[in-house]
Amino acid sequence: MYGLISILEKEHSISEVVELLSSFDVEELKDYAIGHNICPKCFGELSEYKWEESRGEYMGRPAFETMRELYCEGCGEVYE
Repeated sequence: MYGLISILEKEHSISEVVELLSSFDVEELKDYAIGHNICPKCFGELSEYKWEESRGEYMGRPAFETMRELYCEGCGEVYE
């Protein structure tokens, strides 16, 4: 944490650093990590698993939807 604070202090005043850290949102960090294929639980790389699911018929033809999950091989966590 102190490494992050010293990086912030290079660009911001102490009061700005405190303000930035007080507005810290854990869900936003989790979304950021998943958006960059990093597991927010163990910080390992997320792998993508894709499969096709049948959605019946559309205009007389079989219809499928591509489903997608992200999973972590390190801790086994799954993110949709």
